[in-house]
Amino acid sequence: MMPHIVLEHSKHLSDNIEITELLNDLHKDLAGRETVDIRYIKTYSTSVEYCQVGADDMQDNMIHIILKLLPNRPPQLKKEMASGLHAIVLSYTDKFFEPWAVSVEIQEIEAETYCV
Repeated sequence: MMPHIVLEHSKHLSDNIEITELLNDLHKDLAGRETVDIRYIKTYSTSVEYCQVGADDMQDNMIHIILKLLPNRPPQLKKEMASGLHAIVLSYTDKFFEPWAVSVEIQEIEAETYCV
């Protein structure tokens, strides 16, 4: 229940794509996965004003997704979830001239302390 997709990104990402479209695609992809009910997904973004990424060619071109899940999902399912979200972001950034650092991280929410 209640997965969260948090899209952290360089501020200028919105100069290149429609963030709401990306969020919608991420939301729908996760909803299609086993154990996920679309009615409980929360998907949102946060723009990062300043960041430094890797080598000079990436400068501040950063997209990082945090997928927050309640525990007890099989590792293979979590890998599929992360890979699916990663692929969607790449389908957007592959259109850009400059390279972007794209990553996905899964965090488990403590069920005992999570309140809804």
